[in-house]
Amino acid sequence: MAAPRFRDCIVPMYGPPPATTDRRIDAPSVNEVLRQIRDARFSSPVHCVRCGSPQVQRWGSFSDRQRYRCRGCRRTFSDLTGTPAAYSKKLASWPEYARCFEAGLTVRASAARVAIHPSTAFRWRHALAGWLRETDQERLHGCTELSTYWFPLSRKGQRRLPDPPRRRGFHCRFWYRGPRAHVFFACDRVGHVVSHMLRARGPSEWEVALARRFGGRPILLAVEGFDGQPSLFAQRIGAVFHRARHAWTPSGRAVTHVRTVTAYISRFRCWLARFRGVATKYLPNYLVWHRRVDDAFRNGLASAALRWPARAQSGG
Repeated sequence: MAAPRFRDCIVPMYGPPPATTDRRIDAPSVNEVLRQIRDARFSSPVHCVRCGSPQVQRWGSFSDRQRYRCRGCRRTFSDLTGTPAAYSKKLASWPEYARCFEAGLTVRASAARVAIHPSTAFRWRHALAGWLRETDQERLHGCTELSTYWFPLSRKGQRRLPDPPRRRGFHCRFWYRGPRAHVFFACDRVGHVVSHMLRARGPSEWEVALARRFGGRPILLAVEGFDGQPSLFAQRIGAVFHRARHAWTPSGRAVTHVRTVTAYISRFRCWLARFRGVATKYLPNYLVWHRRVDDAFRNGLASAALRWPARAQSGG
């Protein structure tokens, strides 16, 4: 009997990836894409993308793209400078690829839908994901649940492997003893999530990634005891720490649970399974990519409408 696949053991939260035979939307012109990017980046008067100076003058054009020159730092830039689409030769295909990126299509499915080479789709994917990671400013508020999860070290796409390839599949996790990539997840009760791949398993690494992510004095929850890493991390930043319960109980401190972060990790694993393995060096990009995908699922209108303010209301 064949071993069950992981994607069959967890109910998908976001549904299956869209089929590649969907009707393709007509690609807009390059000038239309440039106009949309210009309106989004420079809602105020055009300013320098490097030093922020508003003293900017037109400085010719290149490939029908307007160039500017900053009088402060005396450097030139265009509407695409500092964006993932900089130096791109197929700018008209980016809006359609952005829809594939939002849907979580695989590299080959995205390439077939946008009519580009798979290697180009791969570069565009990590250009967008890397930009999301660089501009990530997520903050946590109130009770924050902490948890760690490990993934087997993957050298997918690497040539000349230093060791033989490992066994893959759902059951390999129970006996795997090789090198691992550890990831910690922090979720608050409002819907904000911060995830980070650990390079060194210790409270100092947690402090580097989370010290500036809290609004006010946080309350940290974890299943580890008071001698674990979450407790040591809470002592380093002056936070309140409570040991969470593994299961909900009708009596006692029922709010000290970690169901929120556990559910998020399950959704992340289910979403990651569609890519059939992810290289460890690209795992930080997938972490922030999934947080944006999950934000639309978790913080939708129905969920946001039920997060009423916890204060007394006057009247009926």
